[in-house]
Parts: sequence; structure tokens; C-alpha cells
Amino acid sequence: AVTDLSGALAMGQPQVDSFVAALDGWKRQDCAGMVRIIRHLEEPLIESIKWGNPFFAGNAAVTKWFVAKEWINVYFYQGHRLADPLCLLETSSNARMRTMRLTPTTPLNPAGFEGLLRAAVTLDGPRKHSLPPRMTADPKN
Repeated sequence: AVTDLSGALAMGQPQVDSFVAALDGWKRQDCAGMVRIIRHLEEPLIESIKWGNPFFAGNAAVTKWFVAKEWINVYFYQGHRLADPLCLLETSSNARMRTMRLTPTTPLNPAGFEGLLRAAVTLDGPRKHSLPPRMTADPKN
């Protein structure tokens, strides 16, 4: 791991860890929080960098982030199927996806993100293949 970030990136994957470590301020804090939650799931997700941003998959794509200058969009691939009692998700241009937008004034809601993520992983189903914990996909794929 590139840095500890209070335990969020310990034992992590170099590609995602390097991405998060290069961020500043609130973006680094929120992304490190999401990494911490993702890495504590019972079903590990494959971590990679696709399209220049973190991407997480199980049997299929589960979530990805897009980090912009003023905000972070957290995409849930099956977002249209997720219960959202805290109203954290917004519609996107893709009918199936939903996004959670993070900004300095609307930071990560860790419990809300964890609930959505766990529901998304459940929708993804039991792993059809065996993965070693915290496996990272080849960034060239």
C-alpha cells in the first residue's frame, strides 16, 4: 500500500491505493472511507482502475467512481434495483445505474454507502469463481 490513511489503505491494492493517495482533502478522506468499507465486505470485490478511476466488480460490475474537480460520482451498476431509504441516489443517463454524488457540502455517509454497497453485492449474487481476498484485476483489461 502507498499509505496507511488511518488504516483505510493498509493491505490494499496498489492501483486503487495510489489513486486515493494522490487525492487531496475531502476527496481523499471520502474515497479512503469507501475503500475501507469495500475491503471489509464478506464477499471480496475485484479492484482495478478503469477509465482512469476506481472500479469494483464481483461476478459483474458492482460500483465505480468518477472523481471530478468539484465532486465524486459513485455509480451503482444495478442502482435501479436498490432500496434507498436515505435518498442518497440520483438517476443517471443509464436507466439501470444510479449515482451518489459527493461534494464538500455533501460528504460520504458511511452507513448509507455501506448499506447500498452490501445490497449491490447481494444483487450480484454468490461468486461463481474463487477469488483470493482483495484480488486486483489487470489494469490493461
